[in-house]
Amino acid sequence: MDVINIDLEYFKTAQLVEMLGITRQGVSRRADVRGWESRLSSGQGGGKEFLFASLDDDTKDHVFTALVNSGVIESDPKPYVCPEMQAKIEEQWKLYHTKSNKIKERAGYRTKLLQDAWKLYKQDIPLTKAFKLIAEEYGEKACNLQNWYYGREGRPGVKGIPNDSWLPFQIDYFKGRVKSAFCSEQAWEWLKKDYLRREQPSFSSSYRRTQALAKKHGWIIPSKKTLFRRLRKKVSPITIQWMRTGSLRHAYPDQIRTRNCFIAGAAVNGDALKFDKIYVDYGDGEISNKTTVWFMQDMHSSKMLAWEVAKTENADMFRLATHKLLGITLPKEMWIDNTMAAANKALTGRQRHRHRFKKCATDPVGLLEQAGIEVHFTNPNQEMSNPGVKPIERAFQGSSGIHGLMRNHPSLKDRGFSVATAIPYAEFIALLDVIVAEYNSMEGRKGKDCAGRSYDQMFADSIAENELRLPSEELRNMFLFDQEVATVSKDMTVSIKAGKGQSKHRFALDFINIERGTYVAVYFNPKNISDQAKIHDLDGKFLGTATWMPTVAYNDKDEAREHARLKRQRNKQVKNLAKTTARMSNQEYKQLYSPYKNTIASTPAKTATVISPQEVEERLTHTVDSSKQSEFHKNFQNNINQLQRDEDDIFPVAAGA
Repeated sequence: MDVINIDLEYFKTAQLVEMLGITRQGVSRRADVRGWESRLSSGQGGGKEFLFASLDDDTKDHVFTALVNSGVIESDPKPYVCPEMQAKIEEQWKLYHTKSNKIKERAGYRTKLLQDAWKLYKQDIPLTKAFKLIAEEYGEKACNLQNWYYGREGRPGVKGIPNDSWLPFQIDYFKGRVKSAFCSEQAWEWLKKDYLRREQPSFSSSYRRTQALAKKHGWIIPSKKTLFRRLRKKVSPITIQWMRTGSLRHAYPDQIRTRNCFIAGAAVNGDALKFDKIYVDYGDGEISNKTTVWFMQDMHSSKMLAWEVAKTENADMFRLATHKLLGITLPKEMWIDNTMAAANKALTGRQRHRHRFKKCATDPVGLLEQAGIEVHFTNPNQEMSNPGVKPIERAFQGSSGIHGLMRNHPSLKDRGFSVATAIPYAEFIALLDVIVAEYNSMEGRKGKDCAGRSYDQMFADSIAENELRLPSEELRNMFLFDQEVATVSKDMTVSIKAGKGQSKHRFALDFINIERGTYVAVYFNPKNISDQAKIHDLDGKFLGTATWMPTVAYNDKDEAREHARLKRQRNKQVKNLAKTTARMSNQEYKQLYSPYKNTIASTPAKTATVISPQEVEERLTHTVDSSKQSEFHKNFQNNINQLQRDEDDIFPVAAGA
């Protein structure tokens, strides 16, 4: 017999007589009184068979003991649970988990009493007596244990359920008061519409307006507190937040990301920090509290690698900070905001997902793309501006951030907080270097990957195992140049604005192998416009250099003389290039293209028969054979006669004359 399916087994009357020690009449009487499920036996002798699962607990215990003693089943088999019962148990567990801890504690208490009573029952103590003994021990009523076990109207018991599933069936089913105060449907809908709007009226004002409309339309409404509780119960907090504020913050869990996937120097993020709490005297008569610094931070270690100072945020500070960064490492990836300063075309042209400035077909390849740096433009969450989505923004805030360390430095006590107490620009630069060094070397960091180390230590530990990438010096120096797109004019010059204003700067190309009207990228030194510029095509290919052409005085003879000299030099260069370009002579050119055929008979070239030295010696030493010579003359005469006949056939008139 399969011990797992014992509940599905049928036992004949004779088997039960032997196991229970009663007569056949006793078995039949007990089956009728206790409602055992039976079927006709298909074996020899007929009679009835009774389902084990339908037997009462006392009979089951006797049958089970007899089976164990006879060795048919194990002493502690796992009870079989039918699918219907299993579904009921699972549903009850779901209901159990929705209850409060107080209800769960009461259910646990009842289950413990029933389990203790069941242990006594297993020791051949009748179940009713076991209930009484346990009830006296815990100060309960025996009828309560009977109700918990057998159940009562509206509440199931645990009879017939496996012992390990009794707990969820002992919970209270009291739901409390479910009747609510009546409220007219139109009044309820109008109240929600008035309260859940972007103007964010108070609930008291919305309720007052609802009261006024209720008198006018005959609506029935409960008290203000009742309606407020109903609103909070039926409308989720996030829905109220969205409808009243337009914000979906905390509607979905924030994503937690780790930066231990990077190695030092492989990825950076950058942003600008405005020191608006420190006034700086620039020495040129301007005093401002808008001094801005662009920082580059390593993603792996959070160390500040490079920075550049400017009066305000601009594209040049981002470019120069990148130049300093490339002196330390050449990263593979970079995270920046999609701002006008960061997403400028000179650095990020043709980068994917750059939604800043109008994209044109004449946009050149940005310097970051040429350096092999993949740029990621972040999407700052406007609801969480401090800190933002980039790790570097967390380094700017708080008393331990760079701005706080700078403002609270002892050297700035009673200084730098107003125009009258502004600090010199040179002092600001020197103090910034000290603050950044202090920030990088601060030990005891509590970040997940820091383990008490400073950012300097984390960076050093990583580069000890992984070599930093470094660019070529030529590539790095390209970040010292600004970029503009220009068109090659007819006189082989390009003109750029290089700043604000109507005037332009002209550069003469030092090469001439380029088509006029071509768009090129001009790289020039913004700090010294007279330096030689570099010309690239829009795909980043280097074409050549260009020389700055200044605007000179009208009566400056020296500049005019120099200009004439350069012009002659260029003309000579073009003429020499022309000679090397068309190398075919005029005579050969005319002869190949002559439209007339040559009617003069060409003079045949003189030829010579070359014989071997052996033949020469043979001819000199041997006499000619007379028979061969006679044969030769005969053949020769025949050939002459044949030529004459052929001539008569071609010219018949001449032949007949």
